[in-house]
Amino acid sequence: MGIAKILPYKQKEVLRWATKITERYMGKSKAQEYGKRNSGEGEVIVRITPKR
Repeated sequence: MGIAKILPYKQKEVLRWATKITERYMGKSKAQEYGKRNSGEGEVIVRITPKR
């Protein structure tokens, strides 16, 4: 349970976050590839603030 905010960042910022998250789960070798794939035009960042 929490509060979600949709944040429409510029593509460069979405790329930075997509790459960072990808590196955590897919490894450094795939981070750039998947980061670019998941940061196309119109993508947004959703921040969730947990309540519990």
